[in-house]
Amino acid sequence: MAIYFVLIFSIFALYRNVHMVYNLNANRRSKTTAISSDEKTMIRDSIKTYKHIIWDWNGTLLDDVQIVIDAMNTLLKRRNLPLLDANKYKNIFTFPVKDYYAKLGFDFSLEPFEKLTTEYISEFNSCKYQFRLHDKVDEILNRINNLGISQSILSASQEQVKETSLHSDKISSKGRK
Repeated sequence: MAIYFVLIFSIFALYRNVHMVYNLNANRRSKTTAISSDEKTMIRDSIKTYKHIIWDWNGTLLDDVQIVIDAMNTLLKRRNLPLLDANKYKNIFTFPVKDYYAKLGFDFSLEPFEKLTTEYISEFNSCKYQFRLHDKVDEILNRINNLGISQSILSASQEQVKETSLHSDKISSKGRK
């Protein structure tokens, strides 16, 4: 049995490679000019060294920062705590998540952390939010699939949320189709 190298791959890492190549050649073309054949080959060849890519779901494939903020603000409003914005979220989000909740002002002596997380997950998974993938996700997933590289998703999100949010037919939370 072959041992496969597994990588948690960020969509932004792929874009970083594309932009690095683009920036090297910025002086010789306009921003609307396509990447040259040689540049595409270089990017494709660097990606082809991987046998399997494991994608992170929340924030990497799924563009959910505003949903996270809105869902958390629902909890904060119920407790008359200061609301969260994108800047504050990016500055205080941390692992373990319990520390993030504490930074938001939740008092675990009044409410257990487990109760708060259950409430948050229920709010996040409610049907009132419109989930969407980051721009170009389908294109990138398709290109990687066309290279014969298998892909899967690693996530703490519930299966139902991923399946209803995922638009690409080239990847599923169970692996490459």
